[in-house]
Amino acid sequence: MRGTSEANAMRNYALELCEARGLKKEECHVDKWQKVVIVTNPFHQWRSYRVFQKAAADAGMKGITFWMAKVSFGWGHRGHGNIVFDAAVDLLDVIRELAAIAYYKWKGYI
Repeated sequence: MRGTSEANAMRNYALELCEARGLKKEECHVDKWQKVVIVTNPFHQWRSYRVFQKAAADAGMKGITFWMAKVSFGWGHRGHGNIVFDAAVDLLDVIRELAAIAYYKWKGYI
């Protein structure tokens, strides 16, 4: 989807799901949410959880419970050639996630 952010694409998809279940578009914009389930790769869960908490707080939404869906983490990267290369890819992912956390903190997203 060119020209559309991932967040907007997910929002549009969520609205489509609401409408597919027979709800009117207005009913999909519920402002009395109590629970939000976050589904993401376990590697990104800490950052995702903090982003949702901050967004809810910034929007003045109080009393929301955030749940992280239990997703199997697996065993890291496999199949990149050999165990050393797999470990290097895992290390790069850790560095990238730490950089993403720092960037999100700097931008005020968390």
